[in-house]
Amino acid sequence: MRYPTLVEKRYNDEFKEQIVKLHEMGKKIYDLSSEYAINAVIIYKWIKETKPVIGGGISKKEYEKMQKELRQLRMKNEILKKLPPYSQENNKTNSKIHRKI
Repeated sequence: MRYPTLVEKRYNDEFKEQIVKLHEMGKKIYDLSSEYAINAVIIYKWIKETKPVIGGGISKKEYEKMQKELRQLRMKNEILKKLPPYSQENNKTNSKIHRKI
């Protein structure tokens, strides 16, 4: 026997930002929840995601994105360090990097 599952609604980033801005303009979360048929807990979560990290001026979401990018760059850097300095692969990579600069 299968139990009915809850269908998770997906909201795009633009919609989330709109709801957060409406709240920042003074609209109560209860009113937003009723008007747009969104659980108030979800709205609180969106507001929390957009709040700046303490002393940083960037949101938690932006911070996590930057952390992910930093990990990727460090991994690429480690790979490049392991290549011999004048190998064919390294020359291709270096030429791509210099073209971007």
